[in-house]
Amino acid sequence: MLLSVNSGDEDQYSVNIARWKNNKFGAMFMDPDRSRFDNVNYYRIYCGRYIFYVKIDSRRSSKALEKTQLMDNQNLYVVARDLEEIKEFSAMRKIAILKSKQQ
Repeated sequence: MLLSVNSGDEDQYSVNIARWKNNKFGAMFMDPDRSRFDNVNYYRIYCGRYIFYVKIDSRRSSKALEKTQLMDNQNLYVVARDLEEIKEFSAMRKIAILKSKQQ
């Protein structure tokens, strides 16, 4: 799709973006993980202060995510999330504590 400069339709390659509201923890990187939203498979890719939700399923996008997915010639929507309120926060804290002890 990249080589042919063809973005496809919204369900062929669906991506959503979220970012952390707060900045006090700095950039966070974690291994991508597989998630399901409305029984549709996605990968969550953690990149600094952003999370990319990439659909890896041939089914239609999750109803919860289709309103904010990247679309050709449309507005870009980035969902703001509180880092402390997500389920991954405890894992992130453990990683940060281990890293600080190693240094």
